[in-house]
Amino acid sequence: MRSNRNKRNLGFFAMLLALLGISGCQSLDDGFDGMRLMYGTPTAHYTVKGKVTNDQGQPIPDINVTFYGIYYGSPNTPAGVDPFGINLKTDKNGNYLLDSQHMPYPQIRVQFDDTDGPANGGEFESGNTLVDIKFEKNKKDKNPWNSGEAKVNVATFKMKKK
Repeated sequence: MRSNRNKRNLGFFAMLLALLGISGCQSLDDGFDGMRLMYGTPTAHYTVKGKVTNDQGQPIPDINVTFYGIYYGSPNTPAGVDPFGINLKTDKNGNYLLDSQHMPYPQIRVQFDDTDGPANGGEFESGNTLVDIKFEKNKKDKNPWNSGEAKVNVATFKMKKK
């Protein structure tokens, strides 16, 4: 009698775990053709650094730097943009550094916005640049979900005054 109860409990918990696993997945219908992202979604390590200056080549501190992953759709869906969810500020020398794990993208867009108004040399127009990404995978890494590492030096971005 006790054996049947244990089997029923085991079956119940197995069913519960299966349902939790399915409902824990995320569906991306915007460019991935409804692909389900489950545990083990591919990741990559990004190291992106650069500098922001004005037209005269002087560094601009406190510029907001935002990163977006660019992915390409299938023939049925257009390309899309996915925010990394990371906002950085340039330091006193106009430098920024992103060191993050995220989904692998063939390109990223780096967005530059002056959010402090006339401080730090005046008001500047927002702008962005596209960066091609190439991943290098460590040959010893056998994890199929790891796309590798991208080390990118972005060309100095010159912001124009408003």
